[in-house]
Amino acid sequence: MARGILRPSSRLWVPESARNAEPPLEALVYCDESGNSGPNYLDAGQPFYVLGGWVVPHKALVDCAVIVEEVRKAVCPQREELKSVSFLRGDTQKREAMKLFKRLGDAGCIPLYVVAEKKYCVAAKIIETFLDPEYNSIVTNAFTSDIETKQELANSLYSRFPDAVLAAFADAYRTPTEAGLRSALEMVIDASPKHLNPEFASVLEGCRPKLSEIATDEADTSPLGVVSGTLNMPVLISFLMLVENLGRTRVTTVRKVVHDAQHAYGEGYKQIFKIHQGMHDWFIKMPGGGLDWSSIKHIADFEMSDSKASPLIQAADVLSGVLSHLYRVALGGVRTSEVDIELGYLLAGLLVNDPKIAWSICSDHCHERIGRSILRPLAGLDGEVPPSESVRTVSADKHALPVLAGDDGLPQKKFRLDLPMFAFVGKQSGTLLMINGLAEELSGGRVKDGPVVPLFTSQESLEQYLSVADPRGHSEEQEQAKFDVPDLAKLIDLLEAATRWSEVVVMDPGPGGSAASMHLPSMVNEMKGSLGRVRRIVKSGMGSVVVQNHDCNGVQVTSMLTSAGKYVAMRGKSGKIFEGATRTEAVAAAVSHLGLSAKNRPSTFKKFKKRPKPRK
Repeated sequence: MARGILRPSSRLWVPESARNAEPPLEALVYCDESGNSGPNYLDAGQPFYVLGGWVVPHKALVDCAVIVEEVRKAVCPQREELKSVSFLRGDTQKREAMKLFKRLGDAGCIPLYVVAEKKYCVAAKIIETFLDPEYNSIVTNAFTSDIETKQELANSLYSRFPDAVLAAFADAYRTPTEAGLRSALEMVIDASPKHLNPEFASVLEGCRPKLSEIATDEADTSPLGVVSGTLNMPVLISFLMLVENLGRTRVTTVRKVVHDAQHAYGEGYKQIFKIHQGMHDWFIKMPGGGLDWSSIKHIADFEMSDSKASPLIQAADVLSGVLSHLYRVALGGVRTSEVDIELGYLLAGLLVNDPKIAWSICSDHCHERIGRSILRPLAGLDGEVPPSESVRTVSADKHALPVLAGDDGLPQKKFRLDLPMFAFVGKQSGTLLMINGLAEELSGGRVKDGPVVPLFTSQESLEQYLSVADPRGHSEEQEQAKFDVPDLAKLIDLLEAATRWSEVVVMDPGPGGSAASMHLPSMVNEMKGSLGRVRRIVKSGMGSVVVQNHDCNGVQVTSMLTSAGKYVAMRGKSGKIFEGATRTEAVAAAVSHLGLSAKNRPSTFKKFKKRPKPRK
């Protein structure tokens, strides 16, 4: 396979004949699973649960079945049916799996799959169970559809909490009782201050009075039976949504989904299908997905079938087993072999969104491993991404926006904002100052050809700029503007407006060569994401826990937990910021700055509520 190209073969992934067919191509979907451990969410030997399948054109059913049978006779003639284990014994067998996938792709088949990382799903289930607005007095209804915040919290629990705490919850959830869930809740609350933050423990406390109702609700398995307490249920729903999406985007008309026979969960699977057939669209994004519906309108039927009688279910078994192998290799951090990288061609399906053909419900850590060990080498990008000579990221740690979940230790994907920021703004237009051809002495040795936007992280850096440049020489008179936390939305609007003319921001231009540049559209997107996190925290009801107000002898001090894991305290709208390892330390530092004597300094800090304005 040619290296350096990540774009998958159109015939292997989404055949052009299927994409452009009028009417849509009629097909059946055959699927099977790997890593099924039922209600055991933490199986060290099987860290992933995979449901994979093939969309098979109806007109190619016989040809595809013949392909699978020919491969069985060539690879494992002694076996009654084709299994993934036969393809994972060595490099020779793995290459045979790739040949099978290519032949099915050439016949017009499309691979679909959902991968769930069990440990991450346990962390996510803790959030869903104990932070359900129906049973937690602190969390509001807005949190129900706040997938992003839930994922941030789940990633923090996944990467920071001891496995014993996650395992205790997983065991309690297998057979939910009030006593079992209470014991698991206590362990999570006890672990929170040390491994995450005390605020998360405070939010969890909101569900304590409702534990009996939570246990009753989680233990209610009708009409689905025992499948409701397993990963099989949400993964099957996610897989059906992928199939449904193909129908809604007119790629295929699916006559039937055929799943490998399951003695324990078969009836539950059929009930899941029937329930979603009669369901209205919720317009709620499924976890880790991006599909805005949960009803089935474009799948005619669902049935269970014995894999021994269905070569195409056997092909689905091979697909699921190979995917599970690739995820295990990536998560293990071992050096990926050349053959595994070739098989990693399957994971390029994660990058296909039109239509969506793969769904990975896994931790950020797992996805980072997949990218580093398989997708990047597959694209010929070994090693780290070299920094751009013209655009590089500026990170700062003076101040970070408030969030409940902290930094998980992975390479930073979110922009770390240094506030306050300073800029020049036109007095009449209100737009940011832009400079054409920023001089070499101002750009830190880099001469910019097009217009750039200068921003400053301190008043001192702005003054240094003024020592060698004069913004008054532009088309309109400029004035200095300061943007702090309350002004963040306004700054984002101004920067977004500037993207019409510029693609580069230069931070702290001035003498001394300290200037650093970054891509303006990317900066705007990251800042929007950061602001969105704040808004989500406020809407979810957890803002009052993350950000708290204190009355210190008549002086109002605001403290908050930041994404850096530190606490900061400040006085007034633009007061000086004081840091501390704990909230008490940060507030004490702010109080100390007031000049209060130790005698008058409060030992504890009362939270205060703003008094309502008197009615006129």
